[in-house]
Amino acid sequence: MLDSKKTLSSLKQYNESLYYLDWYGDVDIDYLLSCDISRVLKYVRKTRKIIKNKRAYVRYKSKFGCSTFSFHNADNEHLLARNFDYPPSPCLVVKTHPSKGFKTIGIADLNVMLFGYKKRVLSKKKNKNNLLLAPYVVMDGMNEKGLVVSVLQLTDKITKQKTGKRKIITPLAIRAILEKCSSVEEAIKFLESHDMTSSILSNYHFQIIDKNTSVLIEYVNNKMILYRENEWPNQCLTNFYITEGANNKDTNGTDRYEIIVKALKKHKTFTNEEAFDVLDKIKQNYRLKIIPLLLKCTITTCWGAIYNTNKLTMSVVTPHNEDPIEFKIDMDK
Repeated sequence: MLDSKKTLSSLKQYNESLYYLDWYGDVDIDYLLSCDISRVLKYVRKTRKIIKNKRAYVRYKSKFGCSTFSFHNADNEHLLARNFDYPPSPCLVVKTHPSKGFKTIGIADLNVMLFGYKKRVLSKKKNKNNLLLAPYVVMDGMNEKGLVVSVLQLTDKITKQKTGKRKIITPLAIRAILEKCSSVEEAIKFLESHDMTSSILSNYHFQIIDKNTSVLIEYVNNKMILYRENEWPNQCLTNFYITEGANNKDTNGTDRYEIIVKALKKHKTFTNEEAFDVLDKIKQNYRLKIIPLLLKCTITTCWGAIYNTNKLTMSVVTPHNEDPIEFKIDMDK
């Protein structure tokens, strides 16, 4: 059961762009998976039941960027680097402390829970209570086994698999992988055993790594496609399909992708500083026109993060802290 009071009392603000929360309770992932969820509204209703907050809500904007790549350092540790590009918003590092299951750490965009907008401040109780949803809407994360998952958006029609398997949506898939899988192979088997419906009128692809390997996962024409290290040595993604012949409606991220691949070919290993330098080169800050609504919004890099699968650490930079702040899954607590 979730200890809401203890969870909310743990909230810490590092700067204007970065918050931290300890989440004390069980995510109840088996209950969520049993609900056959293929719509965001149903996902919200079911998570509301777990956190006992009928007013909790989430909201996603329609488009974001993002970049990921995996690498090794000189100690042969395996790491994932990630930029999350979206309309400007603070981010929330959330660490879960379950009574059963894996401990996890991940990052949620507070825009998703409406805190990124003016007049929706954390000092208001109803907004602060929304933080209880944080584990269910992380955009990247790692569990105590060193498994890391990250999601990136594509400009294409949604995936909607209908093979008779139990249904999941994108944020539920991320949460379930962190809760139930201890390796890349287990994550692949989990996804293969469920019918994916992608969220928010877009398609998505994933990069998942563990201490030993990495895989890129795309859904093309409702079919799941894997790119393992032995066949796709440059393990990186931005916001276009790497699958040949897939429907790339735009080439968003090809320039970022080329910068990452060039760096991966140049360096056999990276220090964290060198990896953050790559993330810095591909940071986003531009005005996006949304057709056909003719609306404009700013896309910026809300956070950059490096996950170390061996040390179970996560280092984060935001627009208000260029020097990384490190968090760790503490196995002694």
